[in-house]
Amino acid sequence: MLERAEALLAEANAAEVHRAHLLLLRAELDFDGGDLSAAADRAEHARTLACRVGAERIELQATKCLADTLYESGKLDDADRLAAEVAARVPEELAWLGGMAGWVRGMCAVERGAYAVATSLGRAELERCRRTQERDGAQEAAFLLVAADPVGNRGLVEPELASIGDTTSWIAHLQLKNCHITYRLLDRDFHAASLMAADAAVIAAALPHCWEQIEANLRLGDASAAASDLPQALEAYDEALTIAVERGSVLRAADALDGYASALATIDAPTARGAACAAQLVRRAHRAGPRPRPWLSRPAGVGTGRAPAGWVRDGKATTQAVVALRQVVALGVAGNQTRPLAKLSRSEFAVRYTGHGRWQRRPIVALSR
Repeated sequence: MLERAEALLAEANAAEVHRAHLLLLRAELDFDGGDLSAAADRAEHARTLACRVGAERIELQATKCLADTLYESGKLDDADRLAAEVAARVPEELAWLGGMAGWVRGMCAVERGAYAVATSLGRAELERCRRTQERDGAQEAAFLLVAADPVGNRGLVEPELASIGDTTSWIAHLQLKNCHITYRLLDRDFHAASLMAADAAVIAAALPHCWEQIEANLRLGDASAAASDLPQALEAYDEALTIAVERGSVLRAADALDGYASALATIDAPTARGAACAAQLVRRAHRAGPRPRPWLSRPAGVGTGRAPAGWVRDGKATTQAVVALRQVVALGVAGNQTRPLAKLSRSEFAVRYTGHGRWQRRPIVALSR
């Protein structure tokens, strides 16, 4: 439909404001689908056109979309700067857009480890939305507060989370599930957390939203590992890492590496420390810290260890890291059949890389117990 609309506008020599609006819609769809490069290009183009003709609303929305792409790419300073620009310029009738920009700023603060800053932004937005009765904005503020400090902000956000009904969007539904999974993990109700996480992963897989798929698999990995379901945890971290590396979500790739490290450390796998060091190296390149995940343990010696060669390039986890970790899992950690990972030698899938930036899976036929 968008392609047809673009063709009609081109034939009619339509005003630039309409072209800018279509570019914005394209950019948002590209972003949701995980094409960060195309999203950034179209958002920048829409922003330029809208600025030229004085279409402030489109310009601000395009700027916020561009901030989203920069955040997901790990460019936190640039994302924070653009989001702050949007928040400072929005008129009263676009207060909801200022709230969305504040969410980007808050998540940038979370990534940097500035949890107090993120909490302050979330609390201010939650109070504003309660005064103006903006349900969607209040939800987003609550989600930010859970991400910033799931323990300290629990009393503030739980009433808000409880008020969210079934009429919310699927994306908000997944974000709500992530919050409930977080609190089940904190309460050590690992069985309930793993069931919720499996449900969220199935829903996310059915949606064309790349980032929600990564988040859902990270939660599934954490919950499964906490419930001592190591095969499921490793499968989930594999899925999260694969998508994150393929789509350029550098900090979520680091989260997946941390998950791998924690899960592998429970069976004393040597690769655990390498995964943790790789995650640390990625974050250091982007001046970021780990998200609050108090249920995860860290392998010993991470501070003095080194990431395996080829696992991180230009501040990003690589396909080489994905392949290496999958081989560790498939081979049962160097063939030691007494370890729990050895059970995975007859698991569902093995992996081959096609050489075109895509992963394919095939049933295992050659691995023995």
